[in-house]
Amino acid sequence: MWAAGGVAVITGVLAIVALSAFEDYRDAGIGTALERHAYDTWTDRHDTFGAINAVLSMLWIGMFVVTIVWMNKAHKTTQRLWRGSRKWTSGWTVGGWFIPFANFVIPKKVLNEIERIATAPRTGGVVGSGWRQESTSALGWLWWIGFSLSIVFRTIGTGLLGDLTGPDDDITAGYTTQAIGSFLTVAAMPFGALYIRGLARRLSPQGIAQTP
Repeated sequence: MWAAGGVAVITGVLAIVALSAFEDYRDAGIGTALERHAYDTWTDRHDTFGAINAVLSMLWIGMFVVTIVWMNKAHKTTQRLWRGSRKWTSGWTVGGWFIPFANFVIPKKVLNEIERIATAPRTGGVVGSGWRQESTSALGWLWWIGFSLSIVFRTIGTGLLGDLTGPDDDITAGYTTQAIGSFLTVAAMPFGALYIRGLARRLSPQGIAQTP
């Protein structure tokens, strides 16, 4: 998550740089040497943006896989703390991510349940049924909302940019939404890193051994 946030800074800046180069090309006189130079500059800036954007996408994929693995292990660990019934089984730690549109909601619900069990008071190494009334961390919500919005903005931006043959307004909006999506990633990732780290500590062997 820290790496994704760092690369997202670069991606957001490069989107703005590419947008500026595109506007210079659009404002250049048609058929002039200035237009040809502006076009070359714009395409160079866009290629650089595209390359770093691809790196960010790869980091997202890696983060996605690792988060699923971690959620599954965290779910199994919380089963040691609470052996009673619960709404979300371990299968949802994986399956919830692959349901279109619902994947903006279900994984967070699964995480909320894991968090409530992980942070609930323990007696004799287990939690009581009152875990359902435990609150959830603001860090987790800031991460999830920011990350979800970043996905929406980046997806819209990718569609608007397309192959750069669309209307000028679409290209301008594409770079703008890509920049917004990247900076939302920058804002969200530190919250996510701290949130996951906090839960991981509570569910570590040392954390499990502690009785609050």
